[in-house]
Amino acid sequence: MRAELLAGGYPGTTPVAVVYKATWPDQKIFRCTVETLHKTVTENGLTKTSLIIVGNCMGEEYMRSLLYHPGFTTEFREATQ
Repeated sequence: MRAELLAGGYPGTTPVAVVYKATWPDQKIFRCTVETLHKTVTENGLTKTSLIIVGNCMGEEYMRSLLYHPGFTTEFREATQ
């Protein structure tokens, strides 16, 4: 898995969150990097029911989506600004 993500353009230092059983009572969240993703998943015995989020959206600095910005037009809604 690690080689595939790195080949896809993610630097090894890219942050990752692995959410095991999201919203379940026994939910667990593991934070790592692309480089340590395989080790994190393997060491914690995660084989299914996990959501993996990759990217800088988990840090303090990221660009918010403009999808719901009032100045953004979509197929279903005209911009209001």
